[in-house]
Amino acid sequence: MSNKRVGFGADDAAFLAANGFDAVRLGVIWKAVEPEPGVFDDSYLARIAATVNLLGSYGIVSLLDFHQDMYNEEFQGEGAPDWAVDTNGLLAFPELGFPANYFLQPALQTAYDNFWANTEVDGEGLQDWYAGAWQHVAAYFAGNPNLLGYDIYNEPFPGSSIWGCLVPAVGCPAQDAVLTAFDKKVTTAIRQADPDTMIFSEPWLTYDVGYPSSLGATGDAHAGFSFHDYCPFAGIAVLYGLLCPSFNTSVFSNADAHSSQTGDALLLTEFGATDDASVLSSVVADAAQYKVGWLVWAYCGCGDPTTSGSPSTEGIVYNPELAPTGSNVDETMLTALAVPHPETVAIPAIQYPSGYQVVLTGAKEVSSGGLLDLASCPGATQVTVTVQPGSGVQNGC
Repeated sequence: MSNKRVGFGADDAAFLAANGFDAVRLGVIWKAVEPEPGVFDDSYLARIAATVNLLGSYGIVSLLDFHQDMYNEEFQGEGAPDWAVDTNGLLAFPELGFPANYFLQPALQTAYDNFWANTEVDGEGLQDWYAGAWQHVAAYFAGNPNLLGYDIYNEPFPGSSIWGCLVPAVGCPAQDAVLTAFDKKVTTAIRQADPDTMIFSEPWLTYDVGYPSSLGATGDAHAGFSFHDYCPFAGIAVLYGLLCPSFNTSVFSNADAHSSQTGDALLLTEFGATDDASVLSSVVADAAQYKVGWLVWAYCGCGDPTTSGSPSTEGIVYNPELAPTGSNVDETMLTALAVPHPETVAIPAIQYPSGYQVVLTGAKEVSSGGLLDLASCPGATQVTVTVQPGSGVQNGC
């Protein structure tokens, strides 16, 4: 009998938990959710939910990510359904792969242009179809205690206006306004189905390589900012040490600036895509310095169509069909990523025989269970938590 299996299983979840990983960014593909306009595949969502609940049974929460790269398979990517592709008749040429097609394929840029213009398909705008798909997914998952949140759109790309976005220290404020309006539209749709789960917005793809963002606030009380960090010199060892430390610092500083403006919670949801431990360790250290949680790309080399290098260089586990042990695990990557970090802080009864009091500044308690959950006050730039003898919670808003 073969010991092989297909897909992500309990041994994978146990492996992650045993190595201290407590959150996963789980891809959801619009094309699979809504293969035809207004037709939803709940059997696909049931499989996603099974993975979410499996991870949850090991204490791991999931960030559901409507994932896309280069829009659709027609452009050597994935994400949008075929019916949502509008190129104004242009053919997908030249085929130069990821990421070159973004910059050199007019058909791909036109498909994005039509999406951001909310061009109608079957009597409804493309963004409206997209928001409806998210609303369906949110209704399916609302109340699931194993969710970290919803990530609206992976690495949005501005289409033919990309060249106006490549302005150092400026980015593209006009296009940011378009993206902000889109995020508000999707957030509104999600909130009609799920009033509580966090919703994360992402900046344009250019943010990943150092350009700032002026993405605006959605006005949602449970909003987050999902950002990525990919130093463009990471593949050149001599340049990485010279240029990438300051680059990575600027990415986190840009995120801090965004959070200060909008109040959004910060989460580094993608970095890595390499087996170079020095690259991984440096970003992990920066995240710790800025007190930002992180999710790495990727768990396995699972045949992603936009993998720019060898799939074996991107995953901690080489072959997901085999158990995550021995030679099937990249121990160098695992050592760089499985770092100590506090998940909860114990309060021994012997030290607080008459109970304890929590004093907050810059935050208030929003607990709904056995853990002390906090929400920062509007405009707060720093949160402090003090535990002392006594009882109750003294909120700081």
